[in-house]
Amino acid sequence: MEEIKKKLNIKTLLCFVSLLGLFGLSYGVFKLYVGIKLDVKTTYIASHSISPRTIITENDLIEIEVANAYLLNNAYDDKRDIIGKITDIQGTIPAGSPFYKTMLFDVDKINDQATSLLKENQTAYTMNTEMYKFINR
Repeated sequence: MEEIKKKLNIKTLLCFVSLLGLFGLSYGVFKLYVGIKLDVKTTYIASHSISPRTIITENDLIEIEVANAYLLNNAYDDKRDIIGKITDIQGTIPAGSPFYKTMLFDVDKINDQATSLLKENQTAYTMNTEMYKFINR
C-alpha cells in the first residue's frame, strides 16, 4: 500500500511539473510571436512632467517596449541621444510622452543659452542699450 502511494505521489508530481513546463513554454512562444507580429521596439518616455528649459537626466527616463507602429519617425529611441539635451522653451513634456526631436536641443545650440546656465536664485533681465549713439560719435 505504501509503495502504491509513493508511486502515485511521484506520478502526480511529474504531471504537475510537466504541466508547469508546458505552460511556461507556451507563454514564451506566445511572447515571442506577439513581439514579432507587433514589431516591438524599446524606447524611452518621460518619467514625470518635464518643465521647459530642463536638461534631461537619467532620472527623467523610463524604458518601455512599444509597438513600432505607435512611434513617429521623429521620436528618439536611444537614451544617449536624449540625456544631456535641453527641453524646448515653448512647452512641457508630459509624463509618459516619448521624446521627439522637435522637443529637445543641444545645450550649446540654443539661443538663450546664458539663461539656461543660471544658478538657483539668479535671474536674467534685459537692458535697453543704445549702442548706435556711441558708435556714430
